[in-house]
Amino acid sequence: MMLLHHPGSKRSNTFVNEALKLSCPLCGMIHSSKEEIDQLERHKITDSRRYAELRRQAAGERP
Repeated sequence: MMLLHHPGSKRSNTFVNEALKLSCPLCGMIHSSKEEIDQLERHKITDSRRYAELRRQAAGERP
């Protein structure tokens, strides 16, 4: 964690978790290899079963 001091405030400190900046926007995990990142970037969310299930629910259909 990194400690930041805001100069205009009364000694207020904010903790910033550096891992949040590095986490994957799709799954929230931190990926360690370029190959893993490339694979995730090629993956289409709309091709997943979960996406299809959410679309059915949004349309008011039952599973």
